[in-house]
Amino acid sequence: MLNAEDEEKRSKYIKRIKDIEHHGDEITQQIYDQLNRSFITPFDREDIHELATNIDDVVDSIKGVSRRINLYKPKEVSLIFGDIAEVLHQAGVEVEISVNGLSHPGSKKEIILEACRNLNKLEKKADDYYHSGIRALFEEEKMLSNSSRRKTFWKPSKNV
Repeated sequence: MLNAEDEEKRSKYIKRIKDIEHHGDEITQQIYDQLNRSFITPFDREDIHELATNIDDVVDSIKGVSRRINLYKPKEVSLIFGDIAEVLHQAGVEVEISVNGLSHPGSKKEIILEACRNLNKLEKKADDYYHSGIRALFEEEKMLSNSSRRKTFWKPSKNV
């Protein structure tokens, strides 16, 4: 999406992200509804609610970043954004593995734990990229207004 110079192509990416976010909202609402109807749950009710909420928050943040990219239409993009996007993709795969493993937590315990360990490593890697990007932003930028605009991208990416 960042490399999409064609406005139409960028719009397609943004629409796809928005559609995914809306679908995620529907799933989150289904989870909440099911929790409210279920007397017995396989896991602690609050843990299920927190997991669904946190996943929804990540997807909301990704949508927010895409909207800001569309709003500011940056001419130059730091290569570190690609690194962060790759870490986000890998983290998404690990979340999928761990959540799918919850259907049989006893037999999938090691798979779930390995996905959680990988997520921890990926979070540290994303933090390193984030801090490197912020440092580079202030080392390289000459104009404060341009720095402020670019920092607008970085701040929400920290939450993802």
